[in-house]
Amino acid sequence: MTAKVSAWKRALSQAYVGRAAVEWMSIAMWSETVHRVDLDYVKRTGIGVISVGIEPGSVEVLLEPSNGVDDFVMVNPRVSDRIRQDVGFREKADVATA
Repeated sequence: MTAKVSAWKRALSQAYVGRAAVEWMSIAMWSETVHRVDLDYVKRTGIGVISVGIEPGSVEVLLEPSNGVDDFVMVNPRVSDRIRQDVGFREKADVATA
C-alpha cells in the first residue's frame, strides 16, 4: 500500500511500480482530498483506493484492487507506457538527476 495526503498521481505511480511484486496493491488517501482521485482511471490499473479519515476507524474502501497482475496492463507496453506517462512516473536515473 502507498499512502499520500493529496498527491494521488504520485501514489499511483509508486503503487504501479510495486504491483508486479505483490498479490494486490492499493493507495490510501486522506478523506479530505480523495475526491481528487480519478477512480475510473485508477480502476484500469487494478490498484485499489482507500479513503482514510482523521477519526479512529474512519476508513472506507472506494475501489477494490484486482487480485494479481492485470496481464493487459503489464504485457501491453503501450498501455504500460501510457499509465507511466499519465501519472508522471520517472525512472530511477531520472529521479536522481531531478
